[in-house]
Amino acid sequence: MVALIRCFKIVIAVVLVTLISCTLMQQSVLKNELNHVTNNAMYATQKVLVDKRYPISSDDEYVAEFIQNTLRSVTSKGKYEFKVYTADSEKGILDIEITVRFKYITGTEGHFSIRRTNIVDQITNDE
Repeated sequence: MVALIRCFKIVIAVVLVTLISCTLMQQSVLKNELNHVTNNAMYATQKVLVDKRYPISSDDEYVAEFIQNTLRSVTSKGKYEFKVYTADSEKGILDIEITVRFKYITGTEGHFSIRRTNIVDQITNDE
């Protein structure tokens, strides 16, 4: 009977350690993914301004391009919220914060934010 209780305690300890490590790993993976996706989306959005592949005629279109580039690249589940601090398509300035809300394996909710500011180095008007 004592051996059974010891075995049960070991199993509980292993399960708890596994849950804790999975939770930490999940958060780390989500942060890394969001960081990578945000940087790539910023680059792709600014590249549209420089290359003039198609016209961005307003700041709202500029932000929409960034959001589309971000959500197209995200693979993890979660609810994404975008807060725009500055968006100027004429000057090529974009300052956005992304908050992702997600559920851990244990069922508790978690969230974190990332803020990026990007300025296009040079935009020339050929008109």
